[in-house]
Amino acid sequence: MRRALWYVVHEVVFASALFPFYRLKRWLLRLFGAHAGREVIIKPRVRIKHPWRLSIGEHTWLGEGVWIDNLGPAQK
Repeated sequence: MRRALWYVVHEVVFASALFPFYRLKRWLLRLFGAHAGREVIIKPRVRIKHPWRLSIGEHTWLGEGVWIDNLGPAQK
């Protein structure tokens, strides 16, 4: 169920070029289990395969069109 819900959220919010709201994107990533540090900027059309395996440091910028194919667990 979590993967199906992530797929919908991902396509509407992250993969779309029409959704530039960084705070909401950080909040959604955290809701799905990612560690996203302070001031993370996520530009439009970013693809993230498994947010529950993702760890992004503070003051990080994910540029437009980035594809994160995180197949292994996040390093802590």
